Amino acid sequence: TILLNLEGTDTALIRRMIDFISGAAYALHANIKQATKDSYFIAPGDVDVSGEIFKKSRDEDSFTI
Repeated sequence: TILLNLEGTDTALIRRMIDFISGAAYALHANIKQATKDSYFIAPGDVDVSGEIFKKSRDEDSFTI
């Protein structure tokens, strides 16, 4: 389980990193959720990703691979 904080990172670089990580997560059946504007939570598929921080996020900001 990883909390990836990309605050202060260029927006284009964030998009490229998330695209790459999404591919790896898909291959490993992992889940990715956006925790804050520039922070992402990545967890194995068998780990329940929930909590108050995710309830505050808009639906389009949270996604599962």
